[in-house]
Amino acid sequence: MNNLGIIFNFSIFDQLINQKKYLILRLSENFEKIYLINSENIAICGEKKKYDFTKLAKKVPKNFSILNPTNAKELSDILNSKNFLLIKNIPMTFPYFLLLRILKKTNTRLILINNIGVVGSNVKLSINIKIKNFFFQKLPSYIIKFLILINYFQKIDFRFMSNKSLYTKKINKFDIMVKNNVLINSMQHDEFVSKVYDIQEKDIVFLETNIIGTDDNETPDLNEKEIKQIYSMSESFLKYLSDTFKKKVTVCIHPSTNLEYMKKVYKHFNVTQFQTREKIYSSFITVFYETSAIVDALILKKNLIVLENKLMGKTWSQYINVYPKKYGVFKYDLFSKKKITKEELIEAMEKPKKNFDKLIMNYNNVKPNTNGVLDLIKILKSNYVF
Repeated sequence: MNNLGIIFNFSIFDQLINQKKYLILRLSENFEKIYLINSENIAICGEKKKYDFTKLAKKVPKNFSILNPTNAKELSDILNSKNFLLIKNIPMTFPYFLLLRILKKTNTRLILINNIGVVGSNVKLSINIKIKNFFFQKLPSYIIKFLILINYFQKIDFRFMSNKSLYTKKINKFDIMVKNNVLINSMQHDEFVSKVYDIQEKDIVFLETNIIGTDDNETPDLNEKEIKQIYSMSESFLKYLSDTFKKKVTVCIHPSTNLEYMKKVYKHFNVTQFQTREKIYSSFITVFYETSAIVDALILKKNLIVLENKLMGKTWSQYINVYPKKYGVFKYDLFSKKKITKEELIEAMEKPKKNFDKLIMNYNNVKPNTNGVLDLIKILKSNYVF
């Protein structure tokens, strides 16, 4: 008999629970008990943080149980005693090699859930970033694949994805890491058709990006003056939109950003964290730089504005241009001296909406008239005993 669990770093507890809220809810309805396992303490040279587990437990359904193994032996004992099927959400990097080996030695069955409906972006990085990415991302990934091939690490039983083109590539060639790739609708589309949130046209919503604390993107060396200027320029444009359309502004900040600090930065607006999806659903206009959260707004065919600011550097500029280039989303350069009228804004935001269906069909509603999470649950119940 299998026990279902999710293994991940609790440092992203709030982010994961909020991002996968719909999945968490459906799992709680379909399984008697689900375990959340903290992987941080097993990472080599990982920082052992202290958490208020009573507080964390209140953020998930009552049939979720939290496990915090403090070392490799404790994790092994837990996995051996429960016969787990784990939703794997841990980095493919060197510090987690010990954990990956434990998963194999305990014969823990694994699945991946990658149905987040986002569009990939190919950007040109500097040579320094390419070298860093090779040693800290690509090299460990290659080694992990080899170790799976020789049966030293555990192979994934199922990978659930909503990227149609990637799925086609995976099923047409030998997949070292995964036994079965399964195409399902994105979680964003599931929430949309399930009417989890009310759709309104209430506010102007700005999806703020953590411009100084992102590991995956190459950010320029910004001094304090330039950081303040970026925030000030964003704020000025948001004030202009607010005055033009007579709407209030809500700023949704990145999970890694300090909430109290950003409340001071955007002191004239309502600033929230971990409420992005709800705020997008209630938005009249959604403004952003670059974020995966924008998928919800595209599915809803919201009025969209991408902001560009040259102070953020060339790499950010490439990320910012993904949606304007692929789907014609309106982009506004904050250094532009040309004032844009209300009528011009409405026309510019309305025009690209006809292109959004392409994104929806290729990354989100890839299996029409189905629910991705319920399909996933059905497959789990037909292949494992709970």
